[in-house]
Amino acid sequence: MIPPCDDCRPVSLKNNEEAVAIYGIVCNQVKVAGMGDVIDLDYNAIKMIMDLYEVTNQRECFEKVITIFRLVQEKIKPSPKKDRKKLNILADKYGIPPPKSGK
Repeated sequence: MIPPCDDCRPVSLKNNEEAVAIYGIVCNQVKVAGMGDVIDLDYNAIKMIMDLYEVTNQRECFEKVITIFRLVQEKIKPSPKKDRKKLNILADKYGIPPPKSGK
């Protein structure tokens, strides 16, 4: 799944390059609900690609990949404010800027 606009694509910052690269590989490996709603990334796919690319700090990379995915999903389909607040805390923790708001 390629994000529909440039504003949705994650910004590659020096300390997030590895996570952005992993995200780019697994971004279309999603779990989908019965009506086609995206639920989340397939965590097994993330783990497999991190092993394949010999990522050393897999826990941090995993959290960054999930955060990037959720930021992109937030841009595509906004969630309730309380969920957005949690997501912003994670994004701040890893220095991942949220996508620009509005179209």
